[in-house]
Amino acid sequence: MTCDMYWIYRDPVGEDYTRLIEFCAKRSSKCTFALQQPQQFGRSCHQFLDSLKEHLVEVANQMEWPGTRLTLSPAAVYWYRVTPELIAALKTKVRSLYEWAVPDLPEDLAFYRPDGRALLGTSSHERFAFINLTEKELDEFKHELPDLSVGKVPLP
Repeated sequence: MTCDMYWIYRDPVGEDYTRLIEFCAKRSSKCTFALQQPQQFGRSCHQFLDSLKEHLVEVANQMEWPGTRLTLSPAAVYWYRVTPELIAALKTKVRSLYEWAVPDLPEDLAFYRPDGRALLGTSSHERFAFINLTEKELDEFKHELPDLSVGKVPLP
């Protein structure tokens, strides 16, 4: 299955955010959040992470995740099983994709296909997101999220 990378041109807000989360949930088995410098995150961030602990698979120290590559020291990446309860929490906690950010919430929400490849990657503080789609999925994306523009990332 060949996928192409597409930039998501604007912050998915409101209904677009909800539909994006639903779109990703249908195609994913896991999702992640990153905490690059845990001391920057406030009580509300840690309370939110605690509320998801029944869906937590692992916390891994990583140098890389979709949209980010570190050079000095690893960050804590929280890996979650995609479940209906987790998706409900993601849809109700914020109203836009880029609200997942320091200090109140974990950052860089990403979704992964069952084979481990990234479906959605974000960098909340840099305000960008991308999605990796097959041709069929691109058609489905355009149908399910008609107001959310994407553009193919050119090859290097």
